[in-house]
Amino acid sequence: MALSSILQWANLASFWQNSSNLLPHKHISLTYLKSEIDFQSDIFALAENFLAKKTPIVFTILHNLQANTPILQIIAFFQTMISKWIKLKVLEEYYNSKLPMRPGIIKRELPLKDLSTKIAKDLESNPFVIEKDLKRLIQVKLEFLINCQEKLLIYENKIKSGQLLDKQAIELFFLECAQ
Repeated sequence: MALSSILQWANLASFWQNSSNLLPHKHISLTYLKSEIDFQSDIFALAENFLAKKTPIVFTILHNLQANTPILQIIAFFQTMISKWIKLKVLEEYYNSKLPMRPGIIKRELPLKDLSTKIAKDLESNPFVIEKDLKRLIQVKLEFLINCQEKLLIYENKIKSGQLLDKQAIELFFLECAQ
């Protein structure tokens, strides 16, 4: 019995030695890191300028991104970000609606620090990050975000069904959401 288990281990070891060619070999080079860092900074700058409705800057950044990044990757990023922003706005409205109202007070809001702490607990996230996002979203309406998410889904479907080219679809998305 001990001999058979030793043989099994020996066979397994030789298998791994011979199959090392099958395992993926990835080397992280400086060029790869630079491209990833550039992508990350550009994509977040795109999102920030999108929220601020700075359309010319959005298109400049978008054209830079299109040179090195697949458009569906940009769309996937925006779907994720818009979903996150919608969650933040919904939770913001929820917590502010729970505040007691008194006669003569039209609207009550929690201080940003308290609000970000409560939302961070719900989303299991860092309060600092939530606070930064809430500051970006102060002037943005929930309806705008929902509308943009719906448009983005429509354009993604049009790309995947071949009705629109990806470059045209993403430009149309940013144009429509800028209005």
